Amino acid sequence: MAISALSNSYIANLTAKNTYSANSSQQISPDKNNVDATKSLQSPSSVVTISSQAQLANIGSKYDVTNMSSREMETMAGELKNNGLINSKDYLNLTFVLTPPGATHNENAKVNYLQQFEDRLELSKRDSVNKNGHSQMLETLTNLLQSINTNIS
Repeated sequence: MAISALSNSYIANLTAKNTYSANSSQQISPDKNNVDATKSLQSPSSVVTISSQAQLANIGSKYDVTNMSSREMETMAGELKNNGLINSKDYLNLTFVLTPPGATHNENAKVNYLQQFEDRLELSKRDSVNKNGHSQMLETLTNLLQSINTNIS
C-alpha cells in the first residue's frame, strides 16, 4: 500500500469530532452587576465543529516527524491525545524510549520517528509469530506519522 493510501486510510479512520459549545443561559439584571439566574434566557448555542482531519493537519503543521526530539514527540503526542486523535496506549507507544543499560537519553537529540516506525513495522510484519496485534499497532502509528508528515511536505 502506498504511503498516501496509508495516510488516507488513517484519516478515514478518524471519526471522532470535537465540538465546542458556548451557551448563554443567564440574564444580567438592571443594575448590570447582579446576575439573576432565576430569569434565564435561552439563546442558541454557538457550535464550532473541527474535523479530525483539520485537527491532525493543525497539529502536524507544528512538527517535523522526520527530525524531532523525544521531548517534541511527547508534546505532539500529548496534543494528539488531548484532541482525541489517539488514545493513551498510542500515546505511550509513541513516546516510549528504550535506553540500554548504562546509556543516557538525550531528550533534545533529533530522531527520524517516521523512519523508526516504518522500520519497526517492516520488522514486525516479518515476524510470523506476531499474534498480539503489535503489527496493527505499529501500522496505525506509522500511518499517523505519515499523515502528519504529509501535512508539512
